[in-house]
Amino acid sequence: MSESSKLLSGQTEVSKAYGTNLVKSIAKVGKPTETQSPADRMQWLKPLAFSVLFIFVGVAYFMARLGWSFSKALYFCVVTITTVGYGDFYPIDSASKLFIVAYVICAVSAI
Repeated sequence: MSESSKLLSGQTEVSKAYGTNLVKSIAKVGKPTETQSPADRMQWLKPLAFSVLFIFVGVAYFMARLGWSFSKALYFCVVTITTVGYGDFYPIDSASKLFIVAYVICAVSAI
């Protein structure tokens, strides 16, 4: 067996072992372990609920203040909070601009 063949077969074995371990690790994600308490298993629920609540505060504001549809307001809030900011929708009046500045600062720092 040549030196390059040995090297390639060694790399193949390492790749197989790594792939097997990776698949096992991915399969474990989200599954509770015996040492986790029910409170630990649900620790993601509070941040998720807070994020959804925060988004819907912005949605409600823009629907009421600017008369945007639910989908337009939701789209704007998600795009803004994720800091993508396409610029296709934006608040026009000064009060809404002031609200969005405070909203973005709070949302990005909290989420």
